[in-house]
Amino acid sequence: MKKSLRIISVLVLSVFILAMNASAITKLGGSTAEKIEKRDWDDSGTMGFEVKLDQPMDISGMENIYLRMYLDNADNCLTLNNGQFELTSSGNPDVEESRVNPNDLDWKNGWNEFVIPISDFLPDGNGCDLTKFNFVRLYMFTDGLNCSVLDYIAVGNDKDDKTVLAKTDWAVPEKPSAEIVKPDIKTYKANVKGSSVAALDNSWGTPIDVSKYESAYIGIYVSDMDKYTTTPDVGQVEFGSKYIPDAEEDSVLVDTLDLQTGWNYIEIPLDGMNCDYTRLNHFRIYMFIDSPDEEVEVKLDYLAFGPAGLDVGEGKAASFPLVVIKPLAEREVEEAAAAAAAEGAVTGSGETQTNAPATADFGIAISATLLAAACVTIAVLKKRK
Repeated sequence: MKKSLRIISVLVLSVFILAMNASAITKLGGSTAEKIEKRDWDDSGTMGFEVKLDQPMDISGMENIYLRMYLDNADNCLTLNNGQFELTSSGNPDVEESRVNPNDLDWKNGWNEFVIPISDFLPDGNGCDLTKFNFVRLYMFTDGLNCSVLDYIAVGNDKDDKTVLAKTDWAVPEKPSAEIVKPDIKTYKANVKGSSVAALDNSWGTPIDVSKYESAYIGIYVSDMDKYTTTPDVGQVEFGSKYIPDAEEDSVLVDTLDLQTGWNYIEIPLDGMNCDYTRLNHFRIYMFIDSPDEEVEVKLDYLAFGPAGLDVGEGKAASFPLVVIKPLAEREVEEAAAAAAAEGAVTGSGETQTNAPATADFGIAISATLLAAACVTIAVLKKRK
């Protein structure tokens, strides 16, 4: 009996030790039968994914990031400014970040599977606090139509059970024609809080020739410039001819613009060499904000082009030879008209439906009357008995 107990004790202890030594790989995100995580075919030039965790996670004792992702065309990924693969503890990109260059990975056409040591993610500034990790993002710029699909992104150790990383070749959408017109992308207003990025972005599918003009003129509003920060980097105003940021781009640092709280109207000389101004199709302003308690608003008035030295200010858009982005006042009038039209459509459809309940109420009234009559009849018959 004692011998049997000793054997059982040894077995239980062995199982306990094995359980202590065998931790599970944790999936951070990925595709499921209900939702395939993909970047559809697009010529906007950005491939990848992002995952934000509901609760921070301590990965300080873990060794690897596991990634399996489909990439249609690895050859047309740009080798310069090729995006980032980043881990952060701020809940946002570019803040409290550690990163690797995705171009350092050996991408091929089709499904790619990587095991990346967390130690390869180098800190940008203070870097990611691995005890409070809560956001992961990978993005890459491509030159032409491309598509990516995420199978899984996970974290764990070499000794962990890797059977949870079962491979699934998720469906890839059909490739569209290469002649497809790029969609217009418009973000003219941003409200941010905490440590985050305020970005105003505009890409348009049909390039514009502004090569004969010497300057760009913009109006930008910042509700509180005291919340502007150069951590982790200095913001920029960008002009590009690749439809995407950071490619064929000329930029001006936000620090050189002397922006004040409120509206700012500035002239920016177009004297760069990287952007092809005969086919301008991208404009972006971004800046880093550190505002833990209050929301900061950033919005654009207009973007225009013309000769150098024109008077720039509120209400001046009509004086410029070329206005690419309409003034805020005009956009607000258009938005109000569209909202009123939409509300009218809803009200009209609502009035059409108001007759239906009346008919139903009439039917209910008749039913109630018949029921009452039936009850009276039954009562009379019972008395006769």
